Formats: sequence, C-alpha cells, structure tokens
Amino acid sequence: MRLSASDIREVKLLKYYRLIRKWACKTYNLKDADLELLIYLDCKSRFTRNDFIDGVYTYSWDKNRWERLRKKGWIQVWRHRNRTTIKYSIFKTSFKCSQLISRIYRIMLGEEDLPTSNRSKFYNNKTYTDKVFNKAIDELKPINEVLKLDPASKNGALIKYTDNMPDNVAGYVDMNKTIFINDNMSNAMKRKALKHEKVHINQIKKGRLAFDDNEYVFDGKVYDIDKLDLESKKLPWEKEAYE
Repeated sequence: MRLSASDIREVKLLKYYRLIRKWACKTYNLKDADLELLIYLDCKSRFTRNDFIDGVYTYSWDKNRWERLRKKGWIQVWRHRNRTTIKYSIFKTSFKCSQLISRIYRIMLGEEDLPTSNRSKFYNNKTYTDKVFNKAIDELKPINEVLKLDPASKNGALIKYTDNMPDNVAGYVDMNKTIFINDNMSNAMKRKALKHEKVHINQIKKGRLAFDDNEYVFDGKVYDIDKLDLESKKLPWEKEAYE
C-alpha cells in the first residue's frame, strides 16, 4: 500500500519527533545533526564518502563527524576498495545504528514507549530541561491513540475514543474487534487501558474469548452473564489481561 501525504498527516507522525530525537541524542551521546545524518545514510543503504559529504552540506560544519561516527560504530565498511576494480570503499550504517533508527520509528508509531525507568539517561530529573522533557514524555500519546482508529494495527483492531463512557470504565472491546477507550482519562491511563484491551483482542482472535448478551465463553468454559461480576479482576480473561 502506498502512503499519501494525508495518511502521514492523519497519523501525526511528526508530532513528537523533536522529543524523540532529543531522547535518542542524549541516550546515545549523539548530536542532533549526527542523528539526522545517520537517518539519511540509513535510507541510502550503501554509500561512499562522497555521499556522506553531499549529505552534510546542510548541517553545521564539523570536520570530525565522519571519524567520530566510524569510531563509535555508527558507520562501518561494507566493501573495501582494491584500487583496481573497486575505486572507492563502500559504507553502510551499522547494526547498532539500524536498531536505533528502527526503535525511533516504533516510538513515533506508538508501538513502543519512550523509556521512563531510573536507568534512562533521558528520564532523570537533574536539570530544569530534564523536567520539562519528562513532562512532555508523560503527555506523549502513541500514534495508535492519536489515530483514534487503526485497522492496520498489529492486533487488527479498530480503536475508538469516546467521552460518553462512565468514569469508572477505562475501556472495553466488542466481538467486532473494536477497542473503546474512555477519552476523559489522562494519557497515561489511556495507554494503560489500551494495553489491557489489546490482550482481550488477542484472546478473541485466538478463539479463546467470546461473549454476547447472555454469556461469556473463555477457553471452552461457559459463564452465565447474570452470575458474573463483570468488574471483577478475578475473572480468568480479566486476570490474564491485568497480568
């Protein structure tokens, strides 16, 4: 499927790019220009030193950038020159670099959250700037949430947000594989609810969970809906989702 400009705008792909870029640069000790150049080179797949020079025309001058990126393992030789049939050495971004860029894309798409543990170099409140960025991280919403609906998500679920939901209900799913999330909650609570409901979507997709107005069926066992406390965390399908 070919993406259009409206598709990219719809998912708000660049909404948190600056925050994610700052996280990547601080965590991996990269300059902003270094990271953007690596993204450019990764798109080229294979490149020469001249391609690198062409790519840095629009960046601030840094005569040590090439050697610094090579010594730190972001760029590596793919094929050495032999001065006869191969006139120039050919380079590629390293596995480490490809992994970082893939992780950036996953975070931008909401498939992975920015790290917020105490071990994260980015998420520690040492300076005022750190605190500002940490506040921004707390407000970061995965793209799947911003989309409101995502038929192409990994779980094949439609995601809808509604403000017509009781305050004590964070979310629920239906048998059409639609996830409904309470839009009146904080972003952190929405992410938590979305992860919970995705477990139920997987249960439905695998044929383990089914329900209607009269009963629930989970792993082959039938439960009369009139005899259930649907708010209980001890129900087997809920227990699994909470875990």
